[in-house]
Amino acid sequence: MKKYIILLLTLVFLQVPLAHALTTTDCTQLPQVECKGLMELYSRTDGPNWKKGWNEKQKPCDWKGVTCQNGHVTQIYLSGNQLKGTIPPSMGYYFSQLSSLNLADNQLSGSIPFSIGYLKQLQIMALNNNQLSGSIPDSIGYLGQLQNINLNNNQLSGLIPQSIENLGNLTGLNLNDNQLSGHIFEPIGNLGNLTWLSLSNNQLSGLIPESIGKLGKLTKLFLERNQFSGYIPKSIGKLGKLEKLDLGNNQLSGPIPKSIGNLGNLTGLNLNDNQFSGYIPKSIGNLGKLEKLDLYSNKLSGSIPESIGKLGNLTALDLGGNELSGQIPESIGNLGNLTVLDLMGNELSGSIPESIGNLSNLQWLFLDNNQLSGSIPDSIGYLGQLQNINLNNNQLSGLIPQSIENLGNLTGLNLNDNQLSGHIFEPIGNLGNLTWLSLSNNQLSGLIPESIGKLGKLTKLFLERNQFSGYIPKSIGKLGKLEKLDLSNNQLSGPIPHSIGYLGQLQNIRLSDNQLSGYIPKSIEKLGNLTELDLSSNQLSGPIPKSIGHLTQLTTLSLGTNQLSGYIPESIGNLKELTSLDLSSNQLSGPFPKSTGNLDNLEDLYVSGNKFSCDEIPSSLIKPKDCTVVSTTTLISIVTGAAIVIGLAFLWSFMGYSLSPKGREVGVVKIVNCE
Repeated sequence: MKKYIILLLTLVFLQVPLAHALTTTDCTQLPQVECKGLMELYSRTDGPNWKKGWNEKQKPCDWKGVTCQNGHVTQIYLSGNQLKGTIPPSMGYYFSQLSSLNLADNQLSGSIPFSIGYLKQLQIMALNNNQLSGSIPDSIGYLGQLQNINLNNNQLSGLIPQSIENLGNLTGLNLNDNQLSGHIFEPIGNLGNLTWLSLSNNQLSGLIPESIGKLGKLTKLFLERNQFSGYIPKSIGKLGKLEKLDLGNNQLSGPIPKSIGNLGNLTGLNLNDNQFSGYIPKSIGNLGKLEKLDLYSNKLSGSIPESIGKLGNLTALDLGGNELSGQIPESIGNLGNLTVLDLMGNELSGSIPESIGNLSNLQWLFLDNNQLSGSIPDSIGYLGQLQNINLNNNQLSGLIPQSIENLGNLTGLNLNDNQLSGHIFEPIGNLGNLTWLSLSNNQLSGLIPESIGKLGKLTKLFLERNQFSGYIPKSIGKLGKLEKLDLSNNQLSGPIPHSIGYLGQLQNIRLSDNQLSGYIPKSIEKLGNLTELDLSSNQLSGPIPKSIGHLTQLTTLSLGTNQLSGYIPESIGNLKELTSLDLSSNQLSGPFPKSTGNLDNLEDLYVSGNKFSCDEIPSSLIKPKDCTVVSTTTLISIVTGAAIVIGLAFLWSFMGYSLSPKGREVGVVKIVNCE
């Protein structure tokens, strides 16, 4: 009787909002207190704007999401129904027989009420994917019938209440994606029926307790993206039913325990982004059901164990970002189901095993940033599913195997920073899905093949720092999706093809340090998205085209060290985004265009080695009185019939102007034959 008096007083003094009040004339099916509880839930969660609302002409047990049995509400299921507001503070006092409460996937805010601990029959609590805040109430430990708790994807904070240890019937505990802090309580081992434990993406810290090994029914353990430290407890090897284990993105250290090899049912093992050290245990070869192994970004050393070749079900193997050494084991060719192989960023040496050609399902191959040597095996051409090859930053030598032409699904080919020699094979045009091709910084020679124009999906082409010769193929103009083009530091000759103007998506062109000759093509005016144009250190001649002023997105324009002549066009003043302009070491003459005074973003201006009239330099770039400047390479006469001022020449060769009437800084400005 005392219990019901307290309940009555609670309801009397409860301030229920009336703005969205729901009334029903027929509450004969249920106790009045349960009807009142449903109406309060409706009013506090913006009932009139629910996706599927309640009709007051219906009986409460007929309302959407309400299930009744034996004259009581037993289930409330309003998931994804656009509830907005707070859970009623007295929610737990209304429904004595409620076994399932599902308010997931709404916009509920505020805290979980303490009264929820009075729903003694509750078995399922799903409040996930809301905006709930505050701490998880200690009273949750009163719910001895609870089997599933889903509070994930909220903004809950504070500690995980230790009272949860009392929930012996619990099979699922999902608290991931909140802001929970503190430790995992040691008595977690009391939850012997737990099959799913997810605490990922919180701010939990401390050790993973040894008692976790008592959860013998556990199949899923997700503790990733927290701040756990210390070793993985050896007791983890007792979780014989475990199928998924994710401890990634923590601060765990020490060796990977050998006992992990006891987890014969494991299909996913993620230990990435920690500080694990020592060897990869050979016992890992016992995990015959493993489909994904991710040990990326740790401090693991030693060799890759040969036993890894026993993991025949593996589809993804990521050992990148460690300190592994030695050779890639030949047994890796046994992993016929592998789609992702990532060994990048280690200290692996020796050659790429020929057996890699057995990985017929492989789509991603990352062996970059190692010390691999020898040639790229011809067998790589058997991997018809390959989409990305990253072998860059190694010591690979020999030819690029022509068998690569068979890889019709390839979207990325990165072989840069090796010691590869020979030519680009002519059938490279067969790789029609290629979007990224990087062969830079090798010893490749010969012509750039005309067939490169068939790569219509290409967005990045990097061939710089090689020994390519001959002309830039005209077919390059067919690469309509190209955004970045770098052919610099080669031995290319001949004119820049007019067809380059067809590349309307280009943002960067680097053709510097070649032997290109002829005029800068007028068609370059069509490249309206260009932000960088570097044609420096070639043998280009003729005037700077007036149409260069159309490139209004340019931030860097480098035309230095050529044989350009004539005036600088006034249209250069249209390039308002320019931060760096290099026209040095040409044969440019005439008045310096006044329009350059409009270049408010200019930071670096290089014009030495030309024949400009000093008094034409805009005062916004340089003070006229400071115009007694000589180049770093030429000693000149200053003023009519004046003596050669050697000391002044050396002094000014290391100086630039930094002051202007606008108060801007302009980098090194050097002018030749300033009279």
